[in-house]
Amino acid sequence: MQLFQAPEGSTVTILNVSGEEHNRRHLECLGISKGEKIKIVDSHGGAVIVKVKGYRLALDKDICACISVHPEIKGGTCNV
Repeated sequence: MQLFQAPEGSTVTILNVSGEEHNRRHLECLGISKGEKIKIVDSHGGAVIVKVKGYRLALDKDICACISVHPEIKGGTCNV
C-alpha cells in the first residue's frame, strides 16, 4: 500500500521509496528509507504526518504516493 493509504495510528515499515532521485535522497536524509518503521500520527486529505526517528514530519499526497509501506504485524495479527 502507499503511505497515504495507511490508517492513522498504525505503524508501518517502508518497503520502497520511488520518484525522482533528488526527492529520494532528500527523504532518506529525513529518515524515510527502506526498512525504516514509521508511525502514522495524522492523515487527512492525502497529507500525512508521520513520526520517524523521534520527530514528526509532514508529507503531502504526491510524496506519500511514492512511498510503499507494509503494516507492522504484532502477535500474528495486523494492527491496521
